[in-house]
Amino acid sequence: MLDRSFFAPLVRRKYLGDAPFPKSSPTDPAFLVGDRRVFETEKARLLSVLARFAERGPEAANGTVHTFFGRMSGAEWGRLIYKHLDHHLRQFGV
Repeated sequence: MLDRSFFAPLVRRKYLGDAPFPKSSPTDPAFLVGDRRVFETEKARLLSVLARFAERGPEAANGTVHTFFGRMSGAEWGRLIYKHLDHHLRQFGV
């Protein structure tokens, strides 16, 4: 079993640092999509979630717990979301 308390700080620095997310990063099985989706529906859903996050601001995310990284500041959440979205846009050549 992976000891999160040991690895999380090391991985957290890497994922919140300046470099883009590495290719072939593991995906938590809970987030794997096994069915077909309608692109325009999923795109609208993503834009809605991003708008809601931006409207609420970093203060609303302060102290929210990430499943692996633990408690994060609003600024850390913003950076993580930005880098994660950038990772997938690069992945699909957008």
